[in-house]
Amino acid sequence: MWVLLLGLITGRLPTDDAIKPEIIGGLALAFIGTILIISKGHIETITTLQFSLGNLWSLLAAIAFAWFSIWVREWSQAIPPLPLTVVTGWAGVLFVMLPVYVVWLLCGGAWISSDSNKMPQALSVIGYIGLAPTMLGNLFYLYGVATNGPAQAATFLYLSPLFSAVLAVAWLDEHIAWFHFAGVTAILLGLYFVSRSPTKP
Repeated sequence: MWVLLLGLITGRLPTDDAIKPEIIGGLALAFIGTILIISKGHIETITTLQFSLGNLWSLLAAIAFAWFSIWVREWSQAIPPLPLTVVTGWAGVLFVMLPVYVVWLLCGGAWISSDSNKMPQALSVIGYIGLAPTMLGNLFYLYGVATNGPAQAATFLYLSPLFSAVLAVAWLDEHIAWFHFAGVTAILLGLYFVSRSPTKP
């Protein structure tokens, strides 16, 4: 939704590309599926959520990523997806993660893990995050934006709660319930409608 709103406000996304029944309907279905999974089928719990500073940071991150998505198609015409992924990844490490990590160390935080018995798990988690969602995920996303445009590519971010639900069932022994099936169905249907919308080259 932020991609569509910022794209329309800035004029980077043509109105006839963004406001299509397939895209709006697909986004709405995917959003409903996300809410079903997050609320575990109890929609009324959304009204009782308590927001914190972390939620504000997440909102700002979503807006920043939407802005990045709008411009990345133009950047990818000059820089191929793989070098662009490397550049953006290192920019995040040097200008975001490194300063936060230095502050953490100065405040007395452990350099990687305070429990040496959990070092293998910590390193494996860091390796997975660096390779799978950060490297490959961004590479595929940049390719999707370059070939299909930000409006369609960003919609597939709604797959995140789907994979979160799958991992919760596999690793946290969460039981499969009706809202999993309903949410997954709504998300996949939404993505199907969005993918049917023709894009301009």
